[in-house]
Amino acid sequence: MVNSQNGLINVKINGCLSVSTALMDNGSDVTLINECLFNNLLACGVQLSITTHMDGTTLTAFFNTTHTVTETVSLDEVVFDTRAGPLVLRQLQAWIVRDNAVSPLLIVSRQILQILGLDMESILANAAAQQSEWVITGINPMIPNTPYGKVCRVLNIMGDSESLDTLD
Repeated sequence: MVNSQNGLINVKINGCLSVSTALMDNGSDVTLINECLFNNLLACGVQLSITTHMDGTTLTAFFNTTHTVTETVSLDEVVFDTRAGPLVLRQLQAWIVRDNAVSPLLIVSRQILQILGLDMESILANAAAQQSEWVITGINPMIPNTPYGKVCRVLNIMGDSESLDTLD
């Protein structure tokens, strides 16, 4: 289920690892997992299909922080816990971000969200159908010190380990 306080989703990956740090990110061009999640899957004994890309690709995160990635992994089964029952994604391809994060993380890209029928235009159209004007008050602009807040600080997740240590 989605935790409404932090926006993260509970998932089970390849039948062995349950994590509550999956983020559906409409702003992400790519799906990725971090090194902590990758290592946890290996520790479970999961056989992973990894592809090395010689040239790799450079990901640009929030605050224009960049991180070069050279490996993708195929996740055989990613099961999202929803109110309507399980939603299973098979053969989900994700870049592996080699970082120093201490919490496992899966970020699902905009392209996957669009395949699932979730896009910004639909979300905004649904909100407009409910009412044409919304007054947004009482929202603190500061990023909270929660797991979601940490995810929002993509700068830290993408390799700034000194700042990441100060988030706990």
